[in-house]
Amino acid sequence: GRTLARIIPELLPAIADGKDEDLPWERRVSLAIVLSQVKRPDQARAQVQFCLNEADPERLRSLGPVTLFRLLTLARAFRLEFANPDLHRAALELLPAEYRAQL
Repeated sequence: GRTLARIIPELLPAIADGKDEDLPWERRVSLAIVLSQVKRPDQARAQVQFCLNEADPERLRSLGPVTLFRLLTLARAFRLEFANPDLHRAALELLPAEYRAQL
C-alpha cells in the first residue's frame, strides 16, 4: 500500500488549486484528519471549516463514530464551530458516551 507521506504531496496541489471542490463531504472529513496527522495544520483547518459549514444531520450520521469524534476533536483544537449550534448537539448525540465524555 502507498504510504500517507507519498500520497500527501500529490494531494496538496489539487487542494491548493481548488480541484477538491467536488470531493464528497465524507472524504473531505477524512482529508482534514489526514492533513492534521501529517502536520499540515493550515490546510487541515481550512478543510475542517468547510466540513463544519457544509454539515447537516444526514452527513453527520454518515460518518462512523471514530471519524465523527476526530472531526469534533479537530474542530475544538482549531476553535471552529458549526454554523448551526444544533448540529453540534446532534453530532454529540451520535457519539458513544465514552467519546462524548472526552469532548
